[in-house]
Amino acid sequence: MLYSIPSDIKVIDVNGDGYADQMYVGDMGGQIWRFDINNGANVGTLVTGAVIADFGGAAAADNRRFYHAPDVSVLSEGSSKDLMILVGSGYQAHPLDLGVNDRFYAIKDPDVFEKPLTYTKLSESDFYDATDNHLGDVSSSNLLADQTTAYTAFNATTNHGWYIRLTGTGEKVLASSTTVAGVVYFTTYEATSTTVACTAAPGTPWLYALNVAKATPVNNYDGIGIDTELTKEDRRVQLKTAAIAPTPQRLRVDGQDIICVGTECETITSAETLMKTYWLEED
Repeated sequence: MLYSIPSDIKVIDVNGDGYADQMYVGDMGGQIWRFDINNGANVGTLVTGAVIADFGGAAAADNRRFYHAPDVSVLSEGSSKDLMILVGSGYQAHPLDLGVNDRFYAIKDPDVFEKPLTYTKLSESDFYDATDNHLGDVSSSNLLADQTTAYTAFNATTNHGWYIRLTGTGEKVLASSTTVAGVVYFTTYEATSTTVACTAAPGTPWLYALNVAKATPVNNYDGIGIDTELTKEDRRVQLKTAAIAPTPQRLRVDGQDIICVGTECETITSAETLMKTYWLEED
């Protein structure tokens, strides 16, 4: 451990036995850690772990930091299940910083219920760069040939995951993400300057909604074209509140799922996961 860890730690119970099984956290050096808890073992072997991804670099532009806990969900594709560890980088202490090229990462981990045989440290080159959305719908900006080439490249790295480059001016992630029904929601903050003396620049906040498996858009956020030809611009929508946006929160009201960022909310489509349970107590 060479870097400090300001982030909360994501602790999960994957087998539902009431005991914590795994822990995930990022650090100030751009690293992601996984720790496995061997419940019932002695103190010496109770917890094992290591760095599973290193997204930092020596150059100033690659000095990525993780200030917030990863978002962990289960991705089911056919008969296979994988953990998706989702996290974005951003210089929380200097939100107006323009020098770091920040990212949002999705790490695909096949070791869901057991600790890995070895903790392999991945780098950014092991992941598919989904920034240009060529895995998305065929459209005027994404030709069939582009999509075909993208899937060939994606399948070569599908065991590891994807990332997108945050291309706005000083754009960075300053909160955790939230995953609902295969869609990850996260906010970013784009730094803006002001020419008015003694006036703060509020910046531009964005809400992203991406398919967890492929980083493709799920909503026609820009209102252009048809819903079966979503483009890169449909990945995000600008929030109305000009400030650093918090973690998106999932609410369920009258059977309808809602995603809220502060006071701004939108309804979303998701499968019914909650049900009423009744029982009768006999004398």
